[in-house]
Amino acid sequence: MPREVVTVQVGQCGNQLGLKWWDVLLQEHKANPQFTDARDALFDVSGSAPLASVGDKACRAGSLKARCVAVDMEEGVLRAMLRGPLGHLFDATFFVSDVSGAGNNWAVGHMEYGDKYIDSITETVREQVERCDSIQSFLIMHSLSGGTGAGLGTRVLGMLEDEFPHVFRICPVVMPSAIDDVVTAPYNTAFAVRELIEHADAVLPLDNDALARMADSALGQKTIGQAAGERKEPQTTLGAPAARGYSVAQPTQTKLPYDSMNALVAQLLSNLTCAMRFPGPLNMDINEITTNLVPYPRLLFLTSAIAPLSVARHAAASAPRSVDTMIAACLDKNHQFVDVSNGLSSALTHEAGTCLATAIVARGPQITVGDLTRNIPRIRERQKLVYWNEDGCKTALCSVSPLGHRNSVLMLANHCSIAQKLQSAHERFMRLYSVRSHVHHYEPYLEQAYFDDTCDTVLTVVDDYNYLNTVQMPADVPRSMRDLVYF
Repeated sequence: MPREVVTVQVGQCGNQLGLKWWDVLLQEHKANPQFTDARDALFDVSGSAPLASVGDKACRAGSLKARCVAVDMEEGVLRAMLRGPLGHLFDATFFVSDVSGAGNNWAVGHMEYGDKYIDSITETVREQVERCDSIQSFLIMHSLSGGTGAGLGTRVLGMLEDEFPHVFRICPVVMPSAIDDVVTAPYNTAFAVRELIEHADAVLPLDNDALARMADSALGQKTIGQAAGERKEPQTTLGAPAARGYSVAQPTQTKLPYDSMNALVAQLLSNLTCAMRFPGPLNMDINEITTNLVPYPRLLFLTSAIAPLSVARHAAASAPRSVDTMIAACLDKNHQFVDVSNGLSSALTHEAGTCLATAIVARGPQITVGDLTRNIPRIRERQKLVYWNEDGCKTALCSVSPLGHRNSVLMLANHCSIAQKLQSAHERFMRLYSVRSHVHHYEPYLEQAYFDDTCDTVLTVVDDYNYLNTVQMPADVPRSMRDLVYF
């Protein structure tokens, strides 16, 4: 029986991501009603209503509830969730909200609202955990550039480590665009990254620029320019196609496809958890992600890619795609959730640097273990694996198809190219901090030592990734286990 996963969604961005995540899960389990254990891993079921009635009478009667805690310091998004078409999935007793918001100030969210609400959030999470038989992990969703998501979200992350130290903490977080409309975003991002390094077990960075480009591609549009933007408006339609490309260069003429961007993240998380929810030849629990992909405690940023891309809510099952084609697509920058080198090159191949470890999660009834085994040497040809982990490729295989497709592939990699994103965040932070711009907004809550420690923490992780990117194999080290002699 799969162990439970509790989702903690914080801030406007986190809750909108969560809303799409629950929409995809609901449709996925409605399409596969026979897998009740898979349903129970993410939904709390009260009563004996069959899953075949999901989305109809059973849900309206309140028999199926999402295992989630929703937190926001403004009420708009949470109210929209309760009043929307998925409102029956949520229990308002697991919502924590205020009315004034954090004003794009990480310190206000982390310190002021953290002190005010952390006890309430702790009890809310504990009540949700007590409804689980054997909780496996938390999914903590939030953005990095705002006040509530980045500030309060990382405060909640620290609380989860203190209160539930043996439960894995996986953090899908939205990184701000290269051009952001929040002036204090560099501070908020750096502070949030510091807390993620200290308290998370694994981080899945979701680059806003990459998300917009991928959504543009999935919708079949031609991109006008580099897309960017933070989630600013509650979404009212699901899977609505856009009428044009998306560009930050023409903000009055274009609109980012936030719903489609969120759908891609939901597809990623669905594939991430499919091998622990549904049956298959090679199952994979959440703890196996950190065990196989995080060789050092602070080097925990995992670059992700999926193929094929899908943003429609009720997409018809497409023609089968070969595993070879999908894995090759994951190594292409257009399928990756992180942009490096200004989006000009892949973030997962040897051109971008050294890879510490890789995981492949495939799903589909016709995919075999042999398909995955055949592609591992091809992945090694495209990646430069660190010398002490040349066999570091974890595989998982789920037999249940994703929504809208017969087969799909998720690739995760702990790749040294992520240092570019962290270095960029540090540079934007220092651009403001070197002249003490906007520091007075944070001074009532933070001492100067916290700014300096944040700078040092982020730079240390960047240096660690850069060192592993260039380290050479010593001459006396065996190239593989076959070169070792056992006595």
